[in-house]
Amino acid sequence: MSSDSAPNYIGIQEQAQDASDRGPRDRENAMARARYATKKQRMQEDINYAQKVQLDNARNAKQHRANKRKRIENDPLHVDAGKDAKRKAESRILA
Repeated sequence: MSSDSAPNYIGIQEQAQDASDRGPRDRENAMARARYATKKQRMQEDINYAQKVQLDNARNAKQHRANKRKRIENDPLHVDAGKDAKRKAESRILA
């Protein structure tokens, strides 16, 4: 046997292993799809679901904006336009 045939043999083994692993994965994927479909059906049947989602999205967006504002305010390297204008005006007055 030549050394060139060894990689082919390993490749065939990997293909066989992948084929044997595919069965359980397919079953798991099918079960996950079924769970998702039932969850989606329940959400669509819930009358208050749309309102809850809308409120959650609004709350999350508000929190995200607040966090972003705090990050900017706490960043010493961030240039605030108002503070920068005051600093420039004061330096013009002194000069």
